[in-house]
Amino acid sequence: MFVSPLQFLLAMSKSKLLWLVCFIIVTGCTQVSQKDSVKQYFSKSNGATITTLAKPFSFYRQEPLLAANSRDYIYVGPVEINEAGQREYVLWLYYCSTIDRDRPAATNVSGSVFLIIDDTPMELVQAHNVRLAYSADGAPYAAPVAGGYAAFYRVTQDQLRHLAQAGQIRLVADARSQNADEYTVWSGAEEGFRLFASYLRDDVDVVFASIQ
Repeated sequence: MFVSPLQFLLAMSKSKLLWLVCFIIVTGCTQVSQKDSVKQYFSKSNGATITTLAKPFSFYRQEPLLAANSRDYIYVGPVEINEAGQREYVLWLYYCSTIDRDRPAATNVSGSVFLIIDDTPMELVQAHNVRLAYSADGAPYAAPVAGGYAAFYRVTQDQLRHLAQAGQIRLVADARSQNADEYTVWSGAEEGFRLFASYLRDDVDVVFASIQ
């Protein structure tokens, strides 16, 4: 016997109907929230579609010996660059500090950088020729504060998915020196990688640009 949607709803108890309405509202709000958390735009100067999070997440380390409440920050944002189906992935890192010192926190940008994923290190390869760095459209993320330094690091889609499954992520800058600096999550790293990876799940024919 065929039952119309209206007959089905009328046959439901008030409690079940209320639960169904709440489920639809919560699901809709979640979808809107995820959509608003990722942005996409076309870069005319690069001829590519750029996908990023709406805002980067951040790591920090304290410097209590230099000043009270002083911290160095590294903001991180994943980026997809899609040029006519040819896709590459980079992490945008922005080094800045609340400390007025002779050298900026960005000094360590030339050293090795690792993301520690549940105690397993992932080395990041710095990219010196990413066109986004010199794009007339501006950087993929707005600098949270002035006076910092931005750098790009190449990653693969598999690495992004691995990061999305992490329970805990830490960042180590200048990792190969005796002065290695470890940063802990200030806000949203694990959730940010999970959110960005959710938009990659349907991509099966991805061609990565070669690492130069």
